Amino acid sequence: MNLSIDLSTLSSSTRRISLIGWALADLAKEGVSRGEFEDFEVVVGLDFMGATLALVVADELGKTFSALRIVKEKEVSPVEGFSTIERKNILIVVDIVDHSKSHFMEELDSLKKMNTHIAGLVCIIEKGKRKEEKVKIKSLIRLYTN
Repeated sequence: MNLSIDLSTLSSSTRRISLIGWALADLAKEGVSRGEFEDFEVVVGLDFMGATLALVVADELGKTFSALRIVKEKEVSPVEGFSTIERKNILIVVDIVDHSKSHFMEELDSLKKMNTHIAGLVCIIEKGKRKEEKVKIKSLIRLYTN
């Protein structure tokens, strides 16, 4: 099943982005309180939409903020000028996790070079079946086929 997701109605409104960011912050808070996530020091957004949402999440949770960009498939790099993530427990924020794209988890694995520990990941939509649980994920919406 091929499914396309268009988030343009979300990204075109700062109010809608803020509301979704608050929901993701609540999801992260719930993950820590239930022991599903470890506590974290830095909220990190991956790519443009993830960074936009992560800024709201960090503000809501009173945490520092950082951003990552995909420099090439299977590798991410910190964006200069934000909080350092080296030797920190971090929460990753993304818009969509698509398990059919195998390189996503490999991109997160590239963070090991920075001695960074991923305490958890929150996203708006999680698509597909989880292959392995390298990272604890909580999503607002989960799409999968039986």
